[in-house]
Amino acid sequence: MKHFFDTSLLVAAFDDQDAQHERAQPVFMRHADAAAIATHTIAETFSILTGRRGWRASDAFQILRTNTAPMQKITLLPKDYLSTVEDAEGQGIRGGAIYDVLILACARKAKAARIWTLNAHHFHLFAPDLRERIRQP
Repeated sequence: MKHFFDTSLLVAAFDDQDAQHERAQPVFMRHADAAAIATHTIAETFSILTGRRGWRASDAFQILRTNTAPMQKITLLPKDYLSTVEDAEGQGIRGGAIYDVLILACARKAKAARIWTLNAHHFHLFAPDLRERIRQP
């Protein structure tokens, strides 16, 4: 079974000061070897850890490099980006929510059986067809 992690799950799993760490970290530890992530999630996680969380860039890089090494990295093709953005526009999705939609497109591409997020509500809204696969620890 392929598991797929979104950015919110990784940030909480890596940052022991995160309010959701105790929920996210066991899921990450249990499934990391059979997981996939969107390539974009690496940059987004780095941004959050070094920005809002105030981590040193070298620490964020090291934890990302080590912990995502066994994971499959899913990248969308340019045509996939355009069709995903077009679908999002049709759903009325705006602003930063597009990144969740792109992550969900990567989860589809990975054929993920479980999609782990701390934003299940948004994921359900953006991808009702994946509702049974979306999990929140």
